[in-house]
Amino acid sequence: MWYAYLYKKLKRNLLSMLLAGFAVCANPVLAGPAPALLAQAKAAFEHYAPGAHFHEDATAFGDINGDGITDFATFLGDPNYNDHGVEDVKVLVFLGAKDHTFSLLEASRALPGHERIFYVVDIKRQSVFVHSDGSGGCCSHWGMELQFRQQASRLMLIGLESVNVYVDGSDEQESGTSANLLTGKVIDWSGSGKARREKKRVLTGLKPVSFAEFDYRHLPVE
Repeated sequence: MWYAYLYKKLKRNLLSMLLAGFAVCANPVLAGPAPALLAQAKAAFEHYAPGAHFHEDATAFGDINGDGITDFATFLGDPNYNDHGVEDVKVLVFLGAKDHTFSLLEASRALPGHERIFYVVDIKRQSVFVHSDGSGGCCSHWGMELQFRQQASRLMLIGLESVNVYVDGSDEQESGTSANLLTGKVIDWSGSGKARREKKRVLTGLKPVSFAEFDYRHLPVE
């Protein structure tokens, strides 16, 4: 699947960002959710959205705010068009409590649904990551990863990574952008391996964007 292909590229490039000081401190990987925890998450989701389907396989668990208590993020709507047709979706983020219950922290704006776009949510390094993968047709594909971290009481977009791949016969062209919204530093790159070329720049107006207000149709970096 092209998603897996592009996700590997995103992870590789995000590692470069880590080494360059783009990303934040590491967070221990949490074990998979116990059935009781999953049931509590489902109950919290259904309390927020009565009648909506809880996509268990599209739900991520982890510690977002560093309090040692498991939180979760999931989708309102189906992030995989193959199951229920095309629809816009939202990302919901819930914080966990000591009594193993959850309360909604924030809900995103709509992520545009399309028959060629897939969405995945993940929690790691005390951040919520929203991955998207899309296709422009037979020969062009793209992937994007957005990193949101809690600042004060709100989730904020602090980093993004995009990858574009165009295939013309045996010729594969790659390009992408890495941006740190905390520092304004941006890396535009093209090629892969030894042929990779990078151009660095600083955008003085670049700053974190609220998770609840971020418009997925308009990226802060072009």
